[in-house]
Amino acid sequence: MTFHRTLRFRIVGASAILSALIVIAVSIYVIQDAESRALDLLDERVATQAELAAGTSDLSSDPLHFANHTASISGGRVTVLDSNRIILADSHDLSLEGVDYSRRPEIISDDVTHRLNDPTLATEVSVAVRPSIVPGGSRFYVRLAIPTTDAIDTVSGLRSVAALGGIIVIAGSIVFATLLSGRLTRSIGTVTLGARQVASGDLTHRLRPEPPQEVEQLANAVNEMAAQLSGLLALESQERNRFQSILESMSDGVIVVDADGAVDLANPAALEMLEPRDDFAVGQPLYALNRNYELNQLASATMDSGERHEAEIEFLDSRRFVEAIAVPLPEITDIPGRRSMMILRDTTEARRLDTTRREFVSNASHELRTPLTAIKASVETLQAGALDNPEVAQEFLGRMATDTDRMNDLITEMLELSRIESGAEPLDIVNRSVREMVQTAISQVTPQAIHSGIEIDDTGVDDVFHSIDALSLTEAITNLLTNALKASTDGAKVTVAAWKESDGALTVSVRDEGPGIDAEHLPHIFERFYKGDTSRASSGSGLGLAIVRHIVEAHGGTVLVASQLGEGAEFRISLPGTPLSK
Repeated sequence: MTFHRTLRFRIVGASAILSALIVIAVSIYVIQDAESRALDLLDERVATQAELAAGTSDLSSDPLHFANHTASISGGRVTVLDSNRIILADSHDLSLEGVDYSRRPEIISDDVTHRLNDPTLATEVSVAVRPSIVPGGSRFYVRLAIPTTDAIDTVSGLRSVAALGGIIVIAGSIVFATLLSGRLTRSIGTVTLGARQVASGDLTHRLRPEPPQEVEQLANAVNEMAAQLSGLLALESQERNRFQSILESMSDGVIVVDADGAVDLANPAALEMLEPRDDFAVGQPLYALNRNYELNQLASATMDSGERHEAEIEFLDSRRFVEAIAVPLPEITDIPGRRSMMILRDTTEARRLDTTRREFVSNASHELRTPLTAIKASVETLQAGALDNPEVAQEFLGRMATDTDRMNDLITEMLELSRIESGAEPLDIVNRSVREMVQTAISQVTPQAIHSGIEIDDTGVDDVFHSIDALSLTEAITNLLTNALKASTDGAKVTVAAWKESDGALTVSVRDEGPGIDAEHLPHIFERFYKGDTSRASSGSGLGLAIVRHIVEAHGGTVLVASQLGEGAEFRISLPGTPLSK
């Protein structure tokens, strides 16, 4: 609190300062006058005692005894000198005997009392030198030096009295000024407290005008200001909340960058797209939000040129594509410096869907073109005259039937995959017997296995129950068995196993003894229309494993494949112990 700037402080302070100056001036004058008088008296005393000592009869008989005796009486330093001003004895320093004092000022002017620093006493002294006045005796000089502190100490009590009196006078003036200023500042203090309450946010508070008239006018002005601020803040809060709601609900990212490259604003969508570190906070540089060069360069280019810039940025670390638009913002009076705003739109999913659509159309067209081409060729052959040969005609008609079935199977699998991906039909999750489900799948491929002479070993299927959609999971296992039979040679064996893990998860394994899958194909084996060989004319549409993956993922599980060339392949389905809700 700046109390020293208040009116009361200034009134009280001025009164106290004025009183203090008067007290100090009077005290200095009185004390200095008293000290001057005390020193004058000391000089007279030194001169008188020096003359008395110089008239003592035993001065010549024993100078040292005389010096010590006289010093003890006078309370000062006594020095005895001969006619040549050579020291014969000194009461305070025996080593001075024989020292020449003839050139010292008090010796030269021996009829005047001097004030000087005495090297032996190490203080200022009043010193007087008087010649011996004993008739018929040798001529000697007596030097008497008494510290001036003896005189100054006599007025120390006066200082204490002056200080006490000054304190009383100053305190009295402060009390008087405080009482006098209290009435003047009370009204101002009331207005100040009310204004602070308004400043703290209580805009409903109103001040009560009190005299004098100037204070009443001030209180009314504060009340008017509070009313206007209340309306402005309500409007600003409404606009801010609306703006904040829009930013937080936007699917597009919004970033505002200042002239120094620091982030002034970043909405949740922008943070989700750019994936900054956990310790990122608004106010840090843009590169701390994301170090992508194109993103930072886009903001810099807009700031430098003051023009709109656009770019499609690929974030390699997150495999995300973002369409970014940067525009300069007009300068604001309260916020100096240029700023730019970037709008970010995540196009990753759109690009993925577009790529998927193109691939799907291309793959589906390719898969359908092969049997259609074969059918067309058979029809042209029959039209060219093969109908006249029943045996040849039957062969081509059989080929046409096979290609038609192939097209029908392809379209059926495409529709099935579309149905699973769309989630149009929810799973019917029920606690079912896993053995019965596996047996159902085996029964659907048994004719194919018998035809190929392949044994299906299901002894590893435990009699356990699990919460599953039996119809869709049976289809997934059937697809795995079908692929295993296609990959196996005549007389081989396909092994099926199912068991519960310690955490309650269900594992289903299908293993074949085929040629295995090359490592380069394993990452793509569950993609739509993907085949391990390069020939699209091979049996199968390439959708079976994609259907398996989507069925398993709909259950919240995973499907993995392990294979080495020449050692067959194993597909393993893992479903969690806690099933997804229906």
